[in-house]
Amino acid sequence: EHQWGLRTQQRVALRSVLFDGLFWTVGFAYSIGCAVYLSAFLANLHPRDEWKWVLTCSASLLRLLLFSPLLLAVVVAAYPEVLRRFCPDIAQQTANRLGINLGALDNVHPKVKELAHRGISIEQLLDFYTKLNSDVMPHFDPLKSTTADVVYQAIIPLSRYHDPAGGGGAYATLASEGEPRLPARMVTHNWGNLFAHLLAAVFADSLGKMTYAEELRHLSDPDRNSGVEGLRRRLAPCA
Repeated sequence: EHQWGLRTQQRVALRSVLFDGLFWTVGFAYSIGCAVYLSAFLANLHPRDEWKWVLTCSASLLRLLLFSPLLLAVVVAAYPEVLRRFCPDIAQQTANRLGINLGALDNVHPKVKELAHRGISIEQLLDFYTKLNSDVMPHFDPLKSTTADVVYQAIIPLSRYHDPAGGGGAYATLASEGEPRLPARMVTHNWGNLFAHLLAAVFADSLGKMTYAEELRHLSDPDRNSGVEGLRRRLAPCA
């Protein structure tokens, strides 16, 4: 597993700060320049014409920054629905040319809907991680155990345990007690990567971070409960 060192993290963070600083500095300077120019222009107007220019400038700003974008958004959002409702033939012809099936969302297979609602919360992921190294996968090692190891030696056995018939189900469904949960993120992974890295990346994304070194340190803590509780406190707003 490739993991950024401290110097690399600092260099990437510094580059981001510099680019952000440059962007905001240039934008702020441009805005100040525009404001000064406009103020100087209005200050040299004849009092009789001043209110006319102020009203014109205000109307132009409102049109450019508020009314035009709002109107465009309403038209773009409403036009396809209006066309589909009142001119279905035209809408269907356009959709066929673009290769779009307008009825696809109306005829979704129940299994597709079920799969789409197999979400799991941050809190449930933390609870699952605390089960590892106990009765569930007692040999789990955050520095060695891959995602495939955890799936075959923990998730599948836990899913089968709740099925009297000896079959199985989705662990996400069991964790949510059968309640459908539409996830806010779709996570993709590699079976051969470390499972602790996968969870650390998920937790870091929940915190809006670009790297997961700190979250991985908590998950790799020899005192599993202490590490997880530290993460739980930091992730409480996201859970």
